Amino acid sequence: MSNPLYDNLFGKYLDARTSFIETSDGKVITHGGFVAMAARLANVFKSMGLKKRDRIAIQVEKSVTALCIYAACVQSGIVFLQNKNRKMNYE
Repeated sequence: MSNPLYDNLFGKYLDARTSFIETSDGKVITHGGFVAMAARLANVFKSMGLKKRDRIAIQVEKSVTALCIYAACVQSGIVFLQNKNRKMNYE
């Protein structure tokens, strides 16, 4: 089954060696390296039993990691819900 969102945003860069993003510590990640990281995370989600249309809520600051989680969710068909609140109430 095709995944147009993933294909257009990330999949087309699968083997690209061009610079994609620089981390806060100065490390440069290529497009292909980023897509590979997202694929590994998508496999982790799958091993946890998450599947297409499941929802995952994560409290995470804006970062390369957050973008990678988003890409993995897009690849897997999982709905990514980012909680931007500093405090969460667990009741």
